[in-house]
Amino acid sequence: MAAKAKFDWLHVAISWGASIVILGALFKILHIGGVFGNYA
Repeated sequence: MAAKAKFDWLHVAISWGASIVILGALFKILHIGGVFGNYA
């Protein structure tokens, strides 16, 4: 494995985006109220 010259921001962005999407889907499926449950 090569030495890590820079931090992989793309991987971080994709990971955070995926977790936000998954959390949003869970809130929608479980009908949790509040800020996350009011959209769409």
